[in-house]
Amino acid sequence: MSRGDWSILRGHDLYRKTVGIVGFGRIGRSLVQRLRGFDCVLLAVATESSRAFAKQNHVQLVELDELLRRSDYVSIHAPLTEETQFMFGAEALGKMKPEAVLVNTARGGLVDDRALLAALKDGTIAAAGLDVFVSESDPAFTSVTEELIGLPNVIATPHAAASTEEGLARTNMVAARCVVDVLTGGDPPAQCVVADGRRR
Repeated sequence: MSRGDWSILRGHDLYRKTVGIVGFGRIGRSLVQRLRGFDCVLLAVATESSRAFAKQNHVQLVELDELLRRSDYVSIHAPLTEETQFMFGAEALGKMKPEAVLVNTARGGLVDDRALLAALKDGTIAAAGLDVFVSESDPAFTSVTEELIGLPNVIATPHAAASTEEGLARTNMVAARCVVDVLTGGDPPAQCVVADGRRR
């Protein structure tokens, strides 16, 4: 608008859309809370331990194939492990709706960015929102990342989705409390421990 362009960009609602959540830990569950006001149909791939939370929050637990087939938006919140690396490759992307949007704010490497680039270019899926890229850990993917972020159907940020003033202040406080807990002989809260390198 500051350049005089007042043209209207048309988008799509979240309202009453089906959102699939892959990775149903703390972050995936917090997404459920944030989607409540949009009256979404919520699907998740989850373990038995998630059944009570899913039932209480009207989340349908389904297999990955069903989630991919039904979802208008797929939001990834899984950890990157040997089992999950490139879990979203050509085969998985091919099971999604042509009008679906893939959102990855979890880890580069969960999505095969080469397969995603092809899927976005040929219309296998409609769009992607990306905050992480394979090239962060594998420079061989740098040109793929550059091509992805240049596409008109991709919204990309540099792994900065949590970088708000308030979010960083909360993270710093959690880290400081964990340091105090350890230095005073205690244990930090379990949900704050990513890798415990202490010798026991």
